[in-house]
Amino acid sequence: MGLVIGAFLACVSEPLQPALARFECGRCHDGGAAFASAPEERSCVDCHRAILRGEWDDRVLPEDVARWKQHLHRLNETPSLARLDQRVTRSWLVSWLREPTDLRPGLPAQMPRLPITPADAEALADALHVVDPPAQTPGVGDPRRGLALVAERCAPCHASDPLAPDLASIRERSWPAAVAGWLVDPSAVLPGTRMPDPGLTESELADVVAALFSGGLQGVPLPEVPGPALWPGRPITWDEVNERVFREVCRHCHADPVPVGGDGGPGNTGGFGFGGAGLDLSSWEAATADPVLLRPGAPDGLVGRLWARHQEVAGTPVPGVLGMPLGLPPLDPAEIALVEAWVAQGAPR
Repeated sequence: MGLVIGAFLACVSEPLQPALARFECGRCHDGGAAFASAPEERSCVDCHRAILRGEWDDRVLPEDVARWKQHLHRLNETPSLARLDQRVTRSWLVSWLREPTDLRPGLPAQMPRLPITPADAEALADALHVVDPPAQTPGVGDPRRGLALVAERCAPCHASDPLAPDLASIRERSWPAAVAGWLVDPSAVLPGTRMPDPGLTESELADVVAALFSGGLQGVPLPEVPGPALWPGRPITWDEVNERVFREVCRHCHADPVPVGGDGGPGNTGGFGFGGAGLDLSSWEAATADPVLLRPGAPDGLVGRLWARHQEVAGTPVPGVLGMPLGLPPLDPAEIALVEAWVAQGAPR
């Protein structure tokens, strides 16, 4: 963890160092002038993008890059934090950082639940220069006309572009003047944004803003927690559960740094504000070293944490239990059943 913080501090200017460096925001997000992105070798997103392009340095064999490319289905795109002060309110940001919800359902990954205290959330808002706006006067637009315009002009892209946020969330996280300025010239607010100029007239702009803050938009419904799948009616070995689950989903965060070609991740050596759980799932010997983790039925055990992730995405997190995989889609119930059967059978090799 010390090496991570040291490397990150070197590319972040005062007075923004402590909060942004501790939670390593630059490993997943760019931040414009607010903070420097992590060096490429520390940046999760930049690394994934380089692999998907088939580009890497001479230290890595081309066949390794080709193999990695087959497994990169997520964390390839993340929203920018640049000029966040012109887009979200401080009160919303401070609350959301501690209890993040899925703002962009089209992205496979979402903001993970990090160990952010109220003071940490305030410090991050300070670092990103986010403040609450002054009191707003009621808009003059017609929300009924605006809803029709939103359906025609906005909804198609927001339903297809993974970086486009759920439009219903705008009412909670922004304010009318900011949204109006964004709709007039998105690139002026956030250079490089994929949001096009919607070409609204002055009256259409007023109507759309009124609609977005009227409460008339329906958000993307939360998924339901699925029922459990049947256990496989046969012996389960480490090789099978490792091949289907641990190596595919868990190992990059729960491993020794050497085999994964980087840090061991927050689940083992630490990162993103976590001190490190010391859980290595890269080998049978390491995975079975903690008997509490493999205790059947334990809410904070391995299987309990896999189900807790389903609870999180359904909007009902389990108190005191961090769902896994962190910030990624929950495992299919059949995969959880495989892990559960393996644990119940005594985690055989």
